Amino acid sequence: MEEEWAVAQLPPAAAKPAPVELVLAWVVRGQIAVVFAIVAMDLIGWATGRQALTRVYPTWPQMTPWTAVLLAVSAAALLAQSGRASSTAARAGRVLAATVAALSIVFLAEYATGSSFGLDEALFAEAVRQLQSSWPGRPSPQTASSFLMLSAAIMVQRIDRRWSRTVWPAGLLLAAVIPLVVLLSYTTESLDLVRVAPSTGMGMSTALGLLTLVAAAVLARPDRRPLARLLNRSDRRMLLQMVAVLAAMPPLTVGAHLTFQSLGVSHESAWLLAIAGSTVTVGAAAVYIVAHASRLLAASEERYRLLTDNVGDVITHIRDGKFAWLSPSVADTMGAPPEYWLGREVAEMVPTDDHPVMIANLKKVDDGGTLLERVRLRSADGQVHWAHLHAKPYFDSAGRRDGHTATFRLIDDEVAIEREVEGARRQQALAEERYRRSVDNAAIGMCLVTPDGRFYQVNDALCQFFGYDAETLMTKTWQELTAPAYLEADLDKVAAILEGRLDSYRMVKQYIHADGHPIWGDLSVSCLRDENGSVLNFISQITDVTAQEEAEKRSRALTQRLRRQSLQTMAELKSAATYLSSIMPRGLSGRVEVSSRYLPSSELGGDCFDYVWVDEDHLLVYLIDVSGHGLEPALLSVSVHNLLRSGSLGLETLLEPGATLGALNRMFQMDRQHGHYFTIWYGVYRASERTLRYSGAGAPPALTFGAAPGGATTVTRLSSTCPPIGLFPDTEFADASYSVPAGCRILVFSDGAFEIDLADDRQLSLDGFEALCAKRAGSPDWSLDDLIAELKSLTPVKDFDDDCSLIQLTFD
Repeated sequence: MEEEWAVAQLPPAAAKPAPVELVLAWVVRGQIAVVFAIVAMDLIGWATGRQALTRVYPTWPQMTPWTAVLLAVSAAALLAQSGRASSTAARAGRVLAATVAALSIVFLAEYATGSSFGLDEALFAEAVRQLQSSWPGRPSPQTASSFLMLSAAIMVQRIDRRWSRTVWPAGLLLAAVIPLVVLLSYTTESLDLVRVAPSTGMGMSTALGLLTLVAAAVLARPDRRPLARLLNRSDRRMLLQMVAVLAAMPPLTVGAHLTFQSLGVSHESAWLLAIAGSTVTVGAAAVYIVAHASRLLAASEERYRLLTDNVGDVITHIRDGKFAWLSPSVADTMGAPPEYWLGREVAEMVPTDDHPVMIANLKKVDDGGTLLERVRLRSADGQVHWAHLHAKPYFDSAGRRDGHTATFRLIDDEVAIEREVEGARRQQALAEERYRRSVDNAAIGMCLVTPDGRFYQVNDALCQFFGYDAETLMTKTWQELTAPAYLEADLDKVAAILEGRLDSYRMVKQYIHADGHPIWGDLSVSCLRDENGSVLNFISQITDVTAQEEAEKRSRALTQRLRRQSLQTMAELKSAATYLSSIMPRGLSGRVEVSSRYLPSSELGGDCFDYVWVDEDHLLVYLIDVSGHGLEPALLSVSVHNLLRSGSLGLETLLEPGATLGALNRMFQMDRQHGHYFTIWYGVYRASERTLRYSGAGAPPALTFGAAPGGATTVTRLSSTCPPIGLFPDTEFADASYSVPAGCRILVFSDGAFEIDLADDRQLSLDGFEALCAKRAGSPDWSLDDLIAELKSLTPVKDFDDDCSLIQLTFD
């Protein structure tokens, strides 16, 4: 098979070189610059005749002009192929290196044949004849041999073939041997190793130039051995330091030898002391470097231990399907320490159902692949967890395959959240489907409207509302379907949404049906906006409220009619209340002074009272309270009042309280009065005997107030236990008698006087009313107005809830 030449290609220009490559590239350029400086100094020396520039020491050989040329061309060849060289530059570099090889072969052939091919004095002929007696201008055989080896290595500097990987290091090694020997000979004063004649050999500057180019060639290819091997080692820093220390030993030894000789020490003793001193110095430096590296290694191991102890992820080394090492975090993650898992099969950490997947994953990694996926793992207590797994082949420090590594992290919470999100997505999809169906089947009209008012999506309910089919309706705009009286208000709302002042609005408006009659709709409008806030479309919902609007129209008319009737009724009730108040007495004076008050509530009630002298000796007093409110109780109370005033029952009956109440009970049974009954307190005072005969039917007791010894006030209740009038037809009403002392006061009242709500949400009791009246009765000039004012002050509304009737009798 024909072998092809291939030029190693650097990464494309877009690729960014590694920092180490950048540093090495600058070092290579600096070394080549040093070589060019040596060449320039040598050529200047030959041109000017200054021997100091062509040789380092007067007795050492010079660098011949042709040697300087070979150095310069070799440096140019290496420079052309260094860094990010193009293919053209690389080929030019190989041509220059081949030129150096050809010249080296010519010079070696001249030495082998003992003749000259005419190149010796081609450069600085006169100067070289004066400074070099034998073979003037020609490089020495040692030098030509080194250039030949170096040129071979430079020619394959950018060629990546199997044979080139052998030629390149061999050429560089052979090119460096003679210069190293020369350098050692000069420093140890063993010049016979490098001379072939008294005036020719390899000069110090030539050796330094060659060694510099060899070093530059090595550094220009960091991807090749030995530099690649060194850079890939984790201890490369220490190795470089050791190399530097060992490289410093020869110059250190020579420097010490010269120093001892200057102090008068003999030659042999100076060498012995120099070697011993440099050995101790280099050994001490080597010990320090190793110790320092050991401390760094210990610190690194400690950091690694802390990292593995504290890292949340679990790191494992798996060999032959078993755990060979696990990080301490496995204890918290999988419920057991590393010692529990060491030596166990990986399958023990995997649920049985997932074993086929595990086997496939292990095979993938064993084949050199990388695994990055979500798996299920089983902890020591049997719990199954979800984990992120990253597995890949594991290589030891020597680059040998040693199982694989697997790193995992539990993600139970993440999986739970993802499942919740997935569930939410499904619910959202169901909700969207339900929404679509609900829109299509909604009982109210729904539509999407463009900003200019055109319908572009409508449902069946909206089509039925307007009386158009969907296709026809989507050719319309809402403006042309709106009644003119409502168009301006709707346009103002739409403008506010378009300008961003509103996001939604609602209004009841009138539309025009397809057949021309007006229809009413309850319109709700919102909008969808883009990221810039502009309206994409309007979302409108229209509820058909035509029937409600018509009903409300009828209701408003009925309400107005009812209001008029209510006002008329209220006026009539007010007139009735005025009439009731007008038929009640205003007061009496004489032997018995009587004062009374009638305070009707907001509704017409059934209170009515009277007090009148039926003859010279008898004063009749009664207070009626019909159940309920309104016209019927008022009429019933007036009927009873008129019956008693008319005397239709006869004077004999009227003077007997029990007989009077019995007659009223028989006449006004509640089943004949639309379910109304009434209470009554009825009394007859006989002035000649100063006695009061009384009876009651469900009414509050009358209160008597008299003076007691010591200025106290006595209170007596004139009560009865009989039921109200109209409840039971066979009720017997008994009389009671009370002797009226001089100066006595009697208060007759309806239940509206004490059944009042107090400010603390309680209700005034009869006992409380009695105590309040007793307190007032202690004052000789108390009046009903004072009592009424105090009762009102106890209520939150400062008024009575029910009709309030009060009669006060003062006896002489």
